[in-house]
Amino acid sequence: MIDSSSNDVPSFTVSELSQEMTQFNSNALVALRNWCKQSQLNGKTLFDLSMINPDLAPSREILDRFIEASLKPTTHRYSSARGLRKLREAFADKYRDTFQVQLDPESEVCVALGTKDATLQVLSLYGGAFSTLLLPLPTYPAMHSAASLIGDFQIEFYEADSSQSIISSLERAVEKNPKSLILLNCPGNPTGICPSIDDLKKIIHIARESGCHIFNDFVYGEMGFVKKPSSILRACDGDYRGVLEVYSMSKAYSIPGWRVAGLVGCRELVEQVATRKSHTDYGTFTPIQVGAAAGLRASGSFLADTVSQYSKRAHLVTTRLNDFMCYVEKPEAGASVWARLPESYDGDAESFVRTLVLEEGVVTLPGIVFGNPYRRYFRISLVQPELVLSECLDRIKNVLGQERSQ
Repeated sequence: MIDSSSNDVPSFTVSELSQEMTQFNSNALVALRNWCKQSQLNGKTLFDLSMINPDLAPSREILDRFIEASLKPTTHRYSSARGLRKLREAFADKYRDTFQVQLDPESEVCVALGTKDATLQVLSLYGGAFSTLLLPLPTYPAMHSAASLIGDFQIEFYEADSSQSIISSLERAVEKNPKSLILLNCPGNPTGICPSIDDLKKIIHIARESGCHIFNDFVYGEMGFVKKPSSILRACDGDYRGVLEVYSMSKAYSIPGWRVAGLVGCRELVEQVATRKSHTDYGTFTPIQVGAAAGLRASGSFLADTVSQYSKRAHLVTTRLNDFMCYVEKPEAGASVWARLPESYDGDAESFVRTLVLEEGVVTLPGIVFGNPYRRYFRISLVQPELVLSECLDRIKNVLGQERSQ
């Protein structure tokens, strides 16, 4: 029993602990939440295009298997931290059939509680082993938060706003920081870039020449608009040493609340993560794993339609924003559009987002949450039907105050 009166026991006030946690709360995100509250108090209905929280319904195959499994008394017991064999086999079969990657479901696949869980587990594994973490710019905020939570890394950045910049910038970064852990996000969020298999092979070569390891967030691996995204594992030619990837079902399968992902790749690293998870959780609810396995196996029947809907939304948003003199290219993959404000707009993206929320009730994400260089950028999530997106774009036009002459 700890004696709380002992001088050897450190004491913390609530305010001190709160200060420790402020590093995980971007000022821009806190401000955005406050603007949303103020707008709602003023009686506005908000259209949330800030978070990529899919509006599409999961497939019947997923829901039917989930419901059937949930009606069985035995499925409400503890599950497996590594994941059900049935689900791990489904991930392995998905990688074989879709990405031409061979995986052993027993040793090279571990089920995770979504990408955030996988990222924290992997960074915890590397903490102390590798001193430097290389993050892409723009940076998906959850990556930076995970690194801050672990706290064992010196963080350096490389440019990742185009496939070409990733290669050259990574070369420079690893030259200065050999034996680092490289976090990739391919296809990228928020940029939507989709590196080719040749680009991924170059990245593998760069990493191995410098003693670096790689962890790729492959959440949009099924959501390519222009071409089919390639897994980083395919670029390994069967040699997965020092390479991990997480395939999330949140976006393409429209089940973000289920928290299902597959951590795949280097068997030694997957095994260590599975061991860590056996000490921290009991795995995902069994009926969810059963439904997810059914979804992976039936994905050919519904994924094409899902991707088509996101592609149409991306085309609509890209076209309209270009008409408003924003700089934007249609993403190659993903579920969002990344745009730069018109040169004539007097203000940064935070002021634009604030006005948009308070005056028009449309919530987007200011680019600064992805890094300081992106103060004139904003991200629109494609999580509303085209009719709603059109209305939101009309309201964006009101704030920008201009449209290219027809």
